[in-house]
Amino acid sequence: MSPPRVAVIGGGVAACSLAHGLRDSLASRAVSLHVFEMGRASGGRAATRGTRDDPGLRVDHGVPAFAALTPEFGALCESLVAADVLRRCDGDGSAFGVLRSSGTFEAEDAAGAPTRYRPPVGKGMNALCDGLLGGESTLANFTPGTMVTKVEPVAAQWRLTSKGGVDLGTFDWLVVSSTGLAHPRWRTTFGGEPPLVEAAAALGDTALDATLAALAPLQSKPVTAAMLAYGSDAAAAWASLPFFKAQVEADPVLSRIVVQRVSQSLTAVVLHSIHELATSRAHLGRSRLYLGHRCCTPPTSLPARRRTCTAQPRPPRASPGQSRTRARRDASSTRCWSRRRSGWVACSVLRRRCAARPGARTCTAGGRPSRTRPSCPRVGPWSRARGSPSAATSWRAARGEGAASRARR
Repeated sequence: MSPPRVAVIGGGVAACSLAHGLRDSLASRAVSLHVFEMGRASGGRAATRGTRDDPGLRVDHGVPAFAALTPEFGALCESLVAADVLRRCDGDGSAFGVLRSSGTFEAEDAAGAPTRYRPPVGKGMNALCDGLLGGESTLANFTPGTMVTKVEPVAAQWRLTSKGGVDLGTFDWLVVSSTGLAHPRWRTTFGGEPPLVEAAAALGDTALDATLAALAPLQSKPVTAAMLAYGSDAAAAWASLPFFKAQVEADPVLSRIVVQRVSQSLTAVVLHSIHELATSRAHLGRSRLYLGHRCCTPPTSLPARRRTCTAQPRPPRASPGQSRTRARRDASSTRCWSRRRSGWVACSVLRRRCAARPGARTCTAGGRPSRTRPSCPRVGPWSRARGSPSAATSWRAARGEGAASRARR
């Protein structure tokens, strides 16, 4: 008898933590796990932005660091530290706090701060998901660059189809780790009915219908993130600032600044806008803008630097034999503007009884983001502290294995 086949839609932290939680079942071939991710690699909001022109340039624009708020998650993070997947946010250049309107930086009280983690030097935050998957020895089947656009209930199974009509196979269980397949936003983003909503209409499963009804009202607020790369003296000047991540007080443009030292000669800076600014420019779509050089000189007074930010139509020209990325870095210019959405970044484990729906053979993976810790990123599939089971526990419980599986662990 072949093991049950589980399809996971999305390759972010929630999906990869599910794979980590099922590692024993995967090793014993008690289950077969297939993860489909529309991006180039795992990570989701915890992905690392790079460029083909310069492999050494890495920017963690979504999740530069995160806090471990439960003992279980903390123990997992420490194991990843030992494996050189993560490092603790401590030492010089790791301060969190508030950048006051006066230009002074007020660091948070270290005694009351949670333990935070960030990637090791030379790695990006995508190392977190790679580590959860097991690296090169992963037991899950991970398929990047694949957008699932249709899910069909067929003979007590789920048939998945990708963009372009490619048949991805049939699976016994469907795990949704992103709201995309189930949220009305699908209509405006991709057109047509959300795939899981369309499938649920044919199933008539009350538990699944209740979950979709709970997901539909969820809203997100747009944030514009400017990713900048600095070389030589400018890199050192930015890296000398007294913070790693700072909330910006009472600014009409910026909400936070993150300074990431990529190497001794390269520093990346991510500027996050306030929601109101991104909302007012939502009609521009995903167009890219490059900032003027005045914004990109070494910082001496951040409030003044914000006032001198201007836009120009294109980046500096590259000299003969020089890549465009190198020209931008040498001129200390901006990499690009890109838009992202904050808020709910994974399909929430709504309540303990709704995490798995045996009748529809579906599960949701993910956790509610922190509402009270601005320095904690909006990822959090480890939600037991909030009274919700992990995705792995939910899936086992739906199959009637929960108590036995937990006892074996």
